[in-house]
Amino acid sequence: MYGCIDAALDGQLAESFPDSKGKRVIVQLDCYNVPRAEVEDFFQRFSSGVLTLEDYREALERSEFVEGLGFNISFDNIH
Repeated sequence: MYGCIDAALDGQLAESFPDSKGKRVIVQLDCYNVPRAEVEDFFQRFSSGVLTLEDYREALERSEFVEGLGFNISFDNIH
């Protein structure tokens, strides 16, 4: 997930998808057949903590490519 954030902040996402430049980016985690409680707990800790890290907080403030970051998770079962 750090790689997804890095790609958005560094402009790689905007390079591939120019209409995304300057907009809010959502990091979406789609989960299939995983232990829901454990994954939700991990994702909540990650999404609430990553922007408290100085490097990411400063990169978001400086980035010309991203207006903001959001996080979303979904769960489904594949039979």
